[in-house]
Amino acid sequence: MFWGCFSWEGVGRLVVVDGSINGGTYAQLLKDYIPPSLRELNMRTCYLLHDHAPAHDAKTVSDTLDILGIRTLENYPANSPDLNPIEELWSFWKRKVIDHNPHTLVELRTFAFQEWRNLQVDKIRSFIKRLPNTLNEVIRMKGKHTHY
Repeated sequence: MFWGCFSWEGVGRLVVVDGSINGGTYAQLLKDYIPPSLRELNMRTCYLLHDHAPAHDAKTVSDTLDILGIRTLENYPANSPDLNPIEELWSFWKRKVIDHNPHTLVELRTFAFQEWRNLQVDKIRSFIKRLPNTLNEVIRMKGKHTHY
């Protein structure tokens, strides 16, 4: 599994995650990789958009976000990861990696990091630009099915 982050300025760190993620491992990922990603992207702070997966809602994660000064989007709908622009990014990136037709885990990781570094800012921004319309549509439809 991979964990990564991105912003208007580009991609942050991409990390290979072995095993499952719980609140403790997620909090540690945030501590280890958000600060260097912010520095690399010339950012002081950020909003973290994540769904209400159990690992995301753990007390240790909340404490970590407070310590790092990271805000989250309030009232983000539970069980709606498809609203998060990173889901579009993951899908786009995954197709690029698959196009290499990796045959080994080493090849998969190599192509994954290569394609992560090759993600274009304009493409990333197109995913982010859709978020306000997507959220407005969810509000308009009162949480029911949308075309997104």
